[in-house]
Amino acid sequence: MQYRTKRSPWVAWAVGLTLFLPVFYVLSLGPLIALGTRGLLPKVGEFAFEIYVIPAQFLYEIGPQPVRNALEWRDRFFRNI
Repeated sequence: MQYRTKRSPWVAWAVGLTLFLPVFYVLSLGPLIALGTRGLLPKVGEFAFEIYVIPAQFLYEIGPQPVRNALEWRDRFFRNI
């Protein structure tokens, strides 16, 4: 007789968040870039934006070239919308 252990739903949530939060973070920067380059962010929003992009700037500075290329493409795309 085989016993199956029931996995906790927390495991699925932890794996999902670990995989998808970085993707959602990078995708969320695009609209912020579009608003920031047009001057549509309030002063508080500009300060929050500067803090929010610190991880992306760090990744851009130390990341491999394909990551830099992807971040540059995203910036160009959202600045031209």
